Amino acid sequence: MLELVFLDNHILGKDLEKEYQRLTENKENIQYDTIVERARKGDIICNDVIRRSYRHIGQSIAIVNSLLNPEVIVVHAISCEDDKEFMDIVDEHLRNVSYDKSVKLRLSNLKNEAKA
Repeated sequence: MLELVFLDNHILGKDLEKEYQRLTENKENIQYDTIVERARKGDIICNDVIRRSYRHIGQSIAIVNSLLNPEVIVVHAISCEDDKEFMDIVDEHLRNVSYDKSVKLRLSNLKNEAKA
């Protein structure tokens, strides 16, 4: 089994903030936590930003899968409160672009302890 600590909320947060800026006309400068909060409340642009990031993560995991061919990939996402949606989107993208579709994708149970 190969375990990869894969998702750092600070890097993801900055990426989401930049993507939000790119997609909005008013160029409002909002923080990562606000994007997540607005997405949960139904903001279409914020939800789109989050879903795009999930697809990018899926693409990155597919690359790891192609390079290393592990049996299991364990994803760590500190701030991902909607684990099911996150995993569904990432897994769907992984299955669509990976040659070897037998890899198992798991969400880490370690929460904040995973970084240690």
